[in-house]
Order: sequence, then structure tokens, then C-alpha cells
Amino acid sequence: MRMSKLYKNKEKENEKPSNEPPIKQDSLKRMSSKFLGNSLNSFDLSGKLEQVDEYLKKYPFIIEFGYKLGIKPSYIVVFGGSALFISLVLGWGAALICNLVGFAYPAYQSFKAVESQGHAETKLWLTYWVVFSLFFFIEYLIDIILFWIPFYYVIKLLFLLYLYMPQVRGAETVYNYIIRPILLKHEKTIDDTVHKISQTATNHLNQFTGNIAEKLVQEGVRRRNV
Repeated sequence: MRMSKLYKNKEKENEKPSNEPPIKQDSLKRMSSKFLGNSLNSFDLSGKLEQVDEYLKKYPFIIEFGYKLGIKPSYIVVFGGSALFISLVLGWGAALICNLVGFAYPAYQSFKAVESQGHAETKLWLTYWVVFSLFFFIEYLIDIILFWIPFYYVIKLLFLLYLYMPQVRGAETVYNYIIRPILLKHEKTIDDTVHKISQTATNHLNQFTGNIAEKLVQEGVRRRNV
């Protein structure tokens, strides 16, 4: 009996309301819905697409292509960007896309910079090729490791765009803060090593061509005497 009374008293104590104020779930729901609603309302999708359409007027071929398809040019960009992202994530033609972004476009822009003889643009693309060459060399050395990195081609594409986009000009940053200090510090050692390798290769080449020429002369003399 005593045990049952104690148990009942314990239950009554647990049933007593606590001093802490109850959580107003309805208020939280209203606040969250209001916040999300304001966030969604602040993002004007149609306005953003109109800005894209206005920007794409600089590229008549996109306008004409959209006119033939019967859709706005901004839709082409959205669909194309989505398809590009999916292909990079899944690895469908990802290497080709990165090569187009990393090789083809910079090569054409380098050609235009050389022909225009603009010092600033030429310097930018020379800097890009220095950084890209180092990146390509490192990528070749650790290719097996990079294979296991998720979304590697997406990261690579963003890095390549970062290097030469005029808004950021990342190649100059990488060159000035990483590559240039290292090369200046070891410039003499590198030059001496390159000179020794070049001289050794030249000597071996001269010796090789000399031996071939000597054998040809001896063969010619032997045939005359026959």
C-alpha cells in the first residue's frame, strides 16, 4: 500500500506543470513561413531571366538560335548550364569540356591579344599559361589521387574559369603570390640546371650525328672500292 501511494504521488508530481513557458509552435510556424516567404519573394526569377536576355543581346547567334527554337535565350543558357553541370558531375565528356575551357578558349584569346598588341591582355594570357602549365604538370603527377575526388571536374572547371575571368584574374594572383616568389628564389639554380642539360644533350646529339656521318662516308668509300 505504501509503495502504491508513493508511486501515485510520484505520478502527480510529474503531472505538475513546469515553470518554463510553453513553446509557441504556432508562432514559430508563422515566423518561419513569413521568413521563407520573404526570401522567395525577394528572389525575382523572371527579373533575373530578363537581365540574362538583355546581356545575351551581345551574342546574336544565341538570339537567333532561341528564335528558331521558339524560346527565350535565357532558357538556352539555363538548360545548357544545367546539362553542363550534370555532365561534369556524372563524368560525361567532362575531360573534353575542361579542355575546351582550359585550352581552346585561352588559345583563341591569346591569339587575339597577340594580334591586337595589347600589353595588358598579352601579359594576362602569358601569366595564365604559366599557371596552367604548372597546374597541368601537377595534375599529371597526382592523376590517380584526383580520380577519387568527388566532383573533381566541376572543381577543375571552376578553377580554370577563376584563372582568366576578367572579374577576378586569378592567374595573376596565383602567379604573384605563389609561382613568382619560388621562381625568383631558385632562378639561378634552374637556369644552371637547364644550361647543363641543354649542353649535355647538344654534345650527345653532335656526337651521334658525327658517328652517323662518319659511317656513311666509310660506307660510300667501301662501295667505290668494290
